[in-house]
Amino acid sequence: MTASPPAVTRERWQVLCRLLGSAEARIERALRTGHGVSAREFALLDVLSRRHHDDGRPSTRDLAHAIGLSHSATTRLMIRLEDRGLIRRSPCTADARRIRTRASDTGLALARQARHTHRAALREALAEAAGDPHLAPVVRAVRDELERRVATR
Repeated sequence: MTASPPAVTRERWQVLCRLLGSAEARIERALRTGHGVSAREFALLDVLSRRHHDDGRPSTRDLAHAIGLSHSATTRLMIRLEDRGLIRRSPCTADARRIRTRASDTGLALARQARHTHRAALREALAEAAGDPHLAPVVRAVRDELERRVATR
């Protein structure tokens, strides 16, 4: 018999939010300082760089889902990245209503460089949070899940 996951209480939710907020703030600072991109911009470039060699370019809806933004927010983000030469957008040949997106060579290079910064900032945030007795159990669970995901790739 498997154990049921613990109930999500208000206190547990607050602890999780505190950990996420701390990690997001550290990652945001590191990416802006080191690469001139926000965490959301990096998330989009990261998705595009990982799908760069796929035959099908992801649609705006696919990208919005992958980075956790609305369709309109993702479109605005894509316009900013396109204006900076980090992505290229083109109409879908199969359906002219859809836009397909690819990272430019500059965007690919930036994503590769920023990925290291992102990982380092996340590791630092988790290491700092592990020292907090309220956050330590959540940090262990997050690390276990990250290790499980890396092992299954």
